[in-house]
Amino acid sequence: MSQDASLRMQTLLSWADRVVEEYLLFRGFIQAHRSFLQETKNDRLHEFQVEKIVEELLRLLTSFQYQAMMDLWFFLQERFFTRMSSKFWAVMKHLECSLQRFYLVNACQSDRMDKVKEVLETEAESFRSVKDWEIWFQLPYVKDPASDAAFQVYFTKEWASQLVVSVHNLLATVFHEVAVPAILQCYLNLTKIDKLEKQVKDLTRQNQALKDELVSSRSNPSSTLNPSDSVEQTPLPTAARLEEQEKLDLLDLSTAFASSLKESMESQGRPDEQDYKTLASNDPDAQGSDRGAGDSMRSLYDVVNERVFPGHSSSVLCCRFSGDGGNFASSSQDLSVRIQVLPNARAAQMERSATIFLSSPALTLSWEKRYDRLLLMGTAKGELKAWDADTKNMAFETSADKQNAQMINLSPNPDGSSVVAVCSNKQSTWSQLQVFSLRGGKKTQVLDAKEGFNYRGIDHNHNGSLLAVSANNLIQLKDLSTIMEWKAHDAAISCVKFGYDETTIISAGADGYVKEWSAHSPGKELFSQRMISGDEEAIMDVALSPIGRHVIACSGNYVAAHLIDPLDSRLQQVGEQQSTISCVDWSQDQGNVTILTGSVEGLVKVVGLAAL
Repeated sequence: MSQDASLRMQTLLSWADRVVEEYLLFRGFIQAHRSFLQETKNDRLHEFQVEKIVEELLRLLTSFQYQAMMDLWFFLQERFFTRMSSKFWAVMKHLECSLQRFYLVNACQSDRMDKVKEVLETEAESFRSVKDWEIWFQLPYVKDPASDAAFQVYFTKEWASQLVVSVHNLLATVFHEVAVPAILQCYLNLTKIDKLEKQVKDLTRQNQALKDELVSSRSNPSSTLNPSDSVEQTPLPTAARLEEQEKLDLLDLSTAFASSLKESMESQGRPDEQDYKTLASNDPDAQGSDRGAGDSMRSLYDVVNERVFPGHSSSVLCCRFSGDGGNFASSSQDLSVRIQVLPNARAAQMERSATIFLSSPALTLSWEKRYDRLLLMGTAKGELKAWDADTKNMAFETSADKQNAQMINLSPNPDGSSVVAVCSNKQSTWSQLQVFSLRGGKKTQVLDAKEGFNYRGIDHNHNGSLLAVSANNLIQLKDLSTIMEWKAHDAAISCVKFGYDETTIISAGADGYVKEWSAHSPGKELFSQRMISGDEEAIMDVALSPIGRHVIACSGNYVAAHLIDPLDSRLQQVGEQQSTISCVDWSQDQGNVTILTGSVEGLVKVVGLAAL
């Protein structure tokens, strides 16, 4: 395999490995992903690099690891050699025999007769069945095998060099002939399409230049004559005109063919070319925003109605819609948690209205996702409380069991089995993820943050197999052990959430930016938008549209929430209050959008929106 071919194979395998990793993470196959990464690290074929495979065989040979050397050879034989044409089989068997003899020769030259005897005893049965091996059982007892006529040739550098070259050539031939799997063929097809597209563009450009040149010469025939000629210009003969017209027609046909070829290739589609606008064509939220794209003054939504819900006597700390959108819960510094009802709520939702008084303020709220009946509350004293909204009783109470602990964020598992709590102290000198069972509140697992890092934002993916967690300015993907992490912001990250389609992660930080990242390509930024002005302002909370690509965020130093449309980067102020907004949430039901905001003056505001 030539150097160019080897580099091409490495590129192919690198691309395919990334695709497989993305697919495994997309499906939530975490154990398979781990196994795949481990197998990749221990790749016995070294990405089909012939030189490295030969080096590995020689390393095992010179370090007297006979069994490991033969295991690698038999792996190559079973995986590749046996699939080759029968004309190669004799060559393969001869090289296998030569490799074994090279091992014995190297052991003799290194005065390791124990290794020679060990191999001869181990392989005695198989060697005796081959006539050429009979004499090799005498090797341990020959005083100077390098000068013995039977073994002399095997102790020369020329024989060893020829063997290495032969093994190299065999592997290169085998890898060249091996059938390429479908996933690699896909990459080759994409590369071929790119090449053809470039050729089409070049041909189209050349054809247009020739066409312009011919049209110009046709309209200015005198430009082709010598100015000193006094001969009167005469029309072109009929035959010449016909020939010229044929050339123009041919150019038109060629141009049309080139355009048709390009369109045909583009219609095949590519997995990596679905940009936001393509994805947005089926997105109800995006369809409304595409009209008038480029007009930064155009709003994303019309405000249909607004309603303020008083009831708290101090700052609102958190507000969250229930899963069905008929209720919302809000917590305050006044030690109360209120479950309230929206005007269009059903009878069952109206019965959930309640006011809960706690011994310490609830810093975070979250509704259990599977049955949508438990309201989970994490308090400033590190307590986890679960309120059953249907029976209006406390289902369970538990605590973080650590001095000065406070629960600052919660993320219930979508399967309804557990909830992960972010716990820390007020000084943020330590931080933990604590997992509690939702069937009684028993703590099942604790995961400490690395020294110097503090957890803040947290969110489960759709099936609960992955966690997205923010630690300072990093985003980490976990299955309760870190799978991958990357730097996402220049300052601490306050919120992190999975996107509506589970393939992206939304983050918001103290640097004032909301960013979107690929969940399958760590560190790949898809979108970035600065939400607020000023150097010392931070985004306090974000919420995502359940069926679209819109984000709502609020700043601790801003009195309005903003909507972002990643398709055209438009922003719109909604839910404005007279004091700083501390928390936001979003509910959407059959196209009816409702925004929930809580302020430091104790007011909760519900805003109904209609997409434009």
